[in-house]
Amino acid sequence: MTKRFLTSAIKPPEGYSENSPIFKSALRSYRVLWLCHQRLTPKYREFINQARSTKQVYHLRSPKQIKQFLEGIL
Repeated sequence: MTKRFLTSAIKPPEGYSENSPIFKSALRSYRVLWLCHQRLTPKYREFINQARSTKQVYHLRSPKQIKQFLEGIL
């Protein structure tokens, strides 16, 4: 999203019309992401912490960790 937003200042992305409101829609997208981070992330973290008492929780932080996890369970 950010790359498309920055490059659109030079040339409209492929498939977008010449007068497409890229700047306005990018700002809306960033606002939604910020709101999700502010409102949903704390709830998600609380849910994960509660689940740890009865479930095994894995926090996979990279493609390599995902691959290792999948290899371990398959």
